[in-house]
Amino acid sequence: MAQCKKCFAVAVGIAVLCLAGLSASHLASRSSAADAVAMNAAPRVGALAPDFALNDSNGKEWRLSSLRGRKVVVNFLCGCPNCTRLAATLEKIHREQHDIHVLGIMSKHPDAIRSWVRATGVTFPMLFDPFGRVEQQYESNHCPRSFVIDRVGSVVGMSADGASSTMIARTVTDALGQATH
Repeated sequence: MAQCKKCFAVAVGIAVLCLAGLSASHLASRSSAADAVAMNAAPRVGALAPDFALNDSNGKEWRLSSLRGRKVVVNFLCGCPNCTRLAATLEKIHREQHDIHVLGIMSKHPDAIRSWVRATGVTFPMLFDPFGRVEQQYESNHCPRSFVIDRVGSVVGMSADGASSTMIARTVTDALGQATH
């Protein structure tokens, strides 16, 4: 009888440890899921910009996190007249302010992007977002839309969805002035 009680106590102990392990595993997976959601959350001023990796129209991969240490202006463009007007301002920033990296993002085919680049004369990297995933991640529903990111990777400014090129240029210029990090 004493032997059975001892075996029963050991079995209960093992069951308790297993349940504790399952609970800890469940909490850890919930925490990991919450972290994943936070990593993919839409950008907001003061928060880290969501990372992405996209290829330019020539096939070179660009990863936002690899640009830490530099100010970055991320622009969602579609090639409309408003985007074309904004491109001139972005090109000026790209050429004159060497401490700032300008990235354009389009969900068009790389051939269409290359054609738009030739037509506008932009020299900053134009990235191909084939399924619009980064555009969705950044909640950029109407073009153009711009995000200014400081040297540590935090969003310091963002334009309204579909704002005029003049308003975006002002937002970008103001935010770059504040992006001292």
